[in-house]
Amino acid sequence: MSSFLDNTIHSIQPVLSHHQIEKVTHREADLGSAASSHYARGLCFMPHLRSLCLYSVELSDEFYLTMASEASKSKIQTLSVKDVSMMTPRRLLSILSLPRLQSLTLRDIRQVDIDDGETLTRPTSVDELTVDGRHVISLWNLGLHASCPQVKKLKLNYQDKENVSSDIITMACSPFYHLTHLQIKGDKYRLSTTLNDPVSFCDAVKTSCPRLTKLSVLYITLKNEKAAEVIQLMKTHPHLTSIDLIGCHTKADLDPLVSEVNSEGKVTVTVMHGSTYREGSSSQSIPLKRQAPHTQSIPQDGPEIPEKQSSQESRRLHLDTTVEFMRV
Repeated sequence: MSSFLDNTIHSIQPVLSHHQIEKVTHREADLGSAASSHYARGLCFMPHLRSLCLYSVELSDEFYLTMASEASKSKIQTLSVKDVSMMTPRRLLSILSLPRLQSLTLRDIRQVDIDDGETLTRPTSVDELTVDGRHVISLWNLGLHASCPQVKKLKLNYQDKENVSSDIITMACSPFYHLTHLQIKGDKYRLSTTLNDPVSFCDAVKTSCPRLTKLSVLYITLKNEKAAEVIQLMKTHPHLTSIDLIGCHTKADLDPLVSEVNSEGKVTVTVMHGSTYREGSSSQSIPLKRQAPHTQSIPQDGPEIPEKQSSQESRRLHLDTTVEFMRV
């Protein structure tokens, strides 16, 4: 399979460099050294490529080395990477070398190694960053936060049965002087991500995000009592103008408080009740129905990472015109 992909990627590289493709989504592949190098070069030379999404794609060090050496030719602005076996300072440095990169997503990293001798010190223009809450410590130890001083929007994702810790919130947010939008997102399918201490959480947000204008909490088990605490505590933030609570196990009994706070005119509170999002709903306070796992989440500003697909669908490079990598 690796040899097939090597030959395929090498053969389509000249085509990609002249194509009008703006977005590439690649799922579940294992590229050898040669394919990784050709792939990185092809991506960097695509004149219209703005968005690259890599999900469960195993890439060798040659991918990152080539991307770093050819980065000046890249037009990529949005990069999403999910489910990679290893992240090191050298690999992260090559990603951050993309000169036009504005939005970076790093999810489900299986191992972080900080001992390859590289140091992340060069600032980038990244202004939107998405990471897993459990990876904040290791990624910040790599120096990711120091390389992204312009971050205005930070998205922290949590898995099933994880708790949103105020210590992680403080560590994650404090480095970003320009941060105006914080999004906390739980597992919308298992619906058991918790926020055990809303008082400490709100204190951490107010202290570490002094310029925050918007707080979004999605699929965290708050229920009415904790949701009310978050609303009451966060409405006193001096710059906050918007609070979104989406799919946080709330009920209609919360509506009077929402109406009261909204009537004060300083902060707009949007609540979508229940425990998952009903696609197409967008009013101020809406009961939500439980949906099957394939239902899409509420639209966000950045690219959402899709769930794993069938084995036949997953080995596909989705382009404006589709190129498929299939087992032979």
